[in-house]
Amino acid sequence: MDSAHSAVHNKTELHNGPNDHTWRLNFDTLVYMMNEFDMRQKDLVALMSMCHSLRRAGVRALLDRHAGSIQPFLSPACLSSFCAFMEADFPSRCAHLRRRLDLTIFRPIDAYNPGDLNSFTRIVVNSPNITCLILDSVLYVRLATLNPEFHRSFHSRSSLQSLWITMDENSTPDMITYLREWSVPALSDYEIMGEPINWQLIEPFYSTISSLHLQGLALDFSQWRPCEHVTHLILQDLPWFALPDHLPCLFPNLESLDIFDTDWSEDDAMTGVIPDHIVQDLREKHTRNLRNVQNSTVTTWSHLQTIRADLHVIYGLALTCSVDQLVIEPQFSLESARHFLVDSIRSMRATKSITFEIQVPELTINTLMELRQVFVDCDFTKTECLKPEISFIHVNHTRVHSFVVNMMFEVMQYFQRTSSSQDSRVWAWMWRQNDEDLRYQFVCKRVRDASEFEEEWGDDWSDIIFSAPLPSDIPSS
Repeated sequence: MDSAHSAVHNKTELHNGPNDHTWRLNFDTLVYMMNEFDMRQKDLVALMSMCHSLRRAGVRALLDRHAGSIQPFLSPACLSSFCAFMEADFPSRCAHLRRRLDLTIFRPIDAYNPGDLNSFTRIVVNSPNITCLILDSVLYVRLATLNPEFHRSFHSRSSLQSLWITMDENSTPDMITYLREWSVPALSDYEIMGEPINWQLIEPFYSTISSLHLQGLALDFSQWRPCEHVTHLILQDLPWFALPDHLPCLFPNLESLDIFDTDWSEDDAMTGVIPDHIVQDLREKHTRNLRNVQNSTVTTWSHLQTIRADLHVIYGLALTCSVDQLVIEPQFSLESARHFLVDSIRSMRATKSITFEIQVPELTINTLMELRQVFVDCDFTKTECLKPEISFIHVNHTRVHSFVVNMMFEVMQYFQRTSSSQDSRVWAWMWRQNDEDLRYQFVCKRVRDASEFEEEWGDDWSDIIFSAPLPSDIPSS
């Protein structure tokens, strides 16, 4: 009875719309379609038309979106339009403001109408269901000064799960004071971008956050306390020499580590020239961290699910734990591989998957021998799946094909000889070559039979070769 009444109600609501002839679908289906629209311009026009016809349900689709951000501060005109839209049915529309609210400011603060700023603070105060907030510290301090109720609304924000803040040095002291008064018990994802970033910005939330993203050149770890709940750590734009030696002590329960965009301009990926003093500094850092691991009083990681970082950072960390997935980004030179890759891999207890790319400016017999020796010295026998990518330039295509295939086969023979006799699996490898830039990608994996390998990888790759005996169709060097 209720469902029948609901169906009649839905049809009635649709038939009362301004363009009755355009809507012939079930009401719930139309609501679902609104939520699936992308925020691209052509879809946005269609979405606005549908939302206008469906009224209240359309408002919810616009404000409570599963993807994309609401950015009122793109321009003064955008802020005025957003405030007018929300004020048209205030405060009912505020309840639907749930998803990512982006308060990144794109113009000087004085360019925005004071009346619109005040209206916006009222909207946020009456929007208790916001789950993700992107803040600009300058704007937050200005709005909190304009309307104290705006800041007081964050004294209890039980719905907020993600917080991203862009810091400005001049507003940092005020922002720290405000954050100390926040109460956001559900906050788990925290990102800070800018300078400076210190413990005072972390302290109000360190007992709840599980994902922490820090982006900036000036990161001061000296006064930090252990963040025992953080399982995913992202460090961005941090110079490699500023990475603390006691990272496992600060994040003892870490599962995933991403370190990228490190300042490494001195290492040219094409020439591979590394200054001697840089090599020496990295070796000293590697030695210090190995010494820390051997010290039983220092916290160390026993296992990590994922590591994604620059080769020099991984070498400096001197990891001795087991790793499920190791991704070395960006590409590195053969000289870096000789200096750092071997020790980085051999120090780890075990890795299920390793992905990396080596850039070789010119391929010669000597280069081939060096590459083969690097692969053998790394002792990849502890690895379940190896995914190296080797790029060559300015060389003859036929010679490269011959050299690379034979080199990889010799490496696989090494794997086969060193595999445990009790392990029934065998090493298999496959290769794919890009004709445009002579880039060879390889995947080497332990499998029990050919079908296991082909089901997962075979369709996208040009050749699959298993260990000995040597296939007759491989060209000799």
